[in-house]
Amino acid sequence: MCHILFKEENMKKLKMLIVAILLIGTSINASAGIFGGKKGGGGADLKKIVTILIAMQAKQALMETELGTQMFEAIKQTQNQLKQIEMEMTNMMDLGRELTTGQLMKIQQDYQELMDIQNQFKDTISSFKNFENTFKNTYADFKNLEGLSPDEYIRKADDLLSATKDITKSSFAMAGLGDPSRLANDSQRISELMRAANTAEGQKAVLQAGVNMAAEQTKVLLELRTLLASSLKTQNAEEMRRVQNEKATIEHDRNLKYDSITDKVKGKKADLLKRKW
Repeated sequence: MCHILFKEENMKKLKMLIVAILLIGTSINASAGIFGGKKGGGGADLKKIVTILIAMQAKQALMETELGTQMFEAIKQTQNQLKQIEMEMTNMMDLGRELTTGQLMKIQQDYQELMDIQNQFKDTISSFKNFENTFKNTYADFKNLEGLSPDEYIRKADDLLSATKDITKSSFAMAGLGDPSRLANDSQRISELMRAANTAEGQKAVLQAGVNMAAEQTKVLLELRTLLASSLKTQNAEEMRRVQNEKATIEHDRNLKYDSITDKVKGKKADLLKRKW
């Protein structure tokens, strides 16, 4: 009886998570213009996604509604952060004059956050691939007739990772700075950008490059959100199907035992009527 109640509770959690995914997927675009402020610097919210995916993977806790909600909240916060950076740099471009020292420092801070987010994409996508591999290994006989298979999700994640590598390169080209890979680290890349911002013309190019970088990162983020939502929905549907099948098997076995006991009782009653002592 306890086993059956545990399974029923899991099914309730599964249904709650699927509903949560659909609600979050619907509401996240509507909330794109509402800023929650910058919490913890660039990439901090994406780091939360890595932690959550590892927790899900370790527990195989696909039905954890709270974890799913936290993950999509982290994505929304990162999206808000990118939107805010994009708007800040766009507003500076619209000023039409050379920037103050304070504004230049703000550009430097924004670029540091953009670089942090860029770097965090790699860890987040890698964790997503590990999450898919865990599901693939746990349910080796899984066949999905509607969504994507774990291997297909992993291929899409690899494509997404390749796209992130082009973002810094295209942004540097827009600023007229050539290939960023010639520089050893992000600190040198940011220093190069700030040197280019010494003139009014250079400032405009650097700001445009930052706007481009934030916009492209937002595209990657939304594609990642779509992958995560689709994957969780697929995996939870499979988990629910297995729980239902297991419940049906338990119910069937219980009915067989009940029928067997009933038959024995009927047999004993028949013996008593025949006075077989």
